[in-house]
Amino acid sequence: MIGSETESEVRSTWEFFLSRESYVVQAFALAVTGIGALFFAYGQIGNLHLRIVVSATGLGASTVLWLHCFASLKDRDGAVTILKATPSGRRLLARYQQITGWRGVGLGRWLYVSVTLAVTYFSALLGLAWLLILSSDLLWATVGRPIPWMLDEIVITIATVGALLLIVYRKARANHEWRAIAASAGESGESG
Repeated sequence: MIGSETESEVRSTWEFFLSRESYVVQAFALAVTGIGALFFAYGQIGNLHLRIVVSATGLGASTVLWLHCFASLKDRDGAVTILKATPSGRRLLARYQQITGWRGVGLGRWLYVSVTLAVTYFSALLGLAWLLILSSDLLWATVGRPIPWMLDEIVITIATVGALLLIVYRKARANHEWRAIAASAGESGESG
């Protein structure tokens, strides 16, 4: 039951919370290497049907990476919920906020984005790029002409602007949540 955790349960939840970003960075590094190799392979292949296979593989890999990063972000949010429910968890979160407080001050307030969130959005944009490549190849194979290049540019631009707006929104929401955690830890007289 949330709120009745033992000290060791709080510590293991804390370790899980801290491990999420490291885990996502490692998974992302491995996946981006593979997806980059697919982009290279795609550019080297002259056979249209083989390019369709490579672009479908790239779309699948990017989608799996995106879902994986999104799930890690949700896991991390779940750990925060559990930690907020206990005094020692609130103290740990307040200490974490003190350590990472620079992220919410000055330019860091708007320029820093958590690794997990940035990787999630980047993976979604990669998936969109592969979807456009695959759609263009499929149109070329069936109709005899690809997607007009301007449509690709417009879709990618809109998606990138949308991702940036989502990052700004999430950043503002996260800043508000961390201030609330620090305030609740301070108001209840809990000290680190």
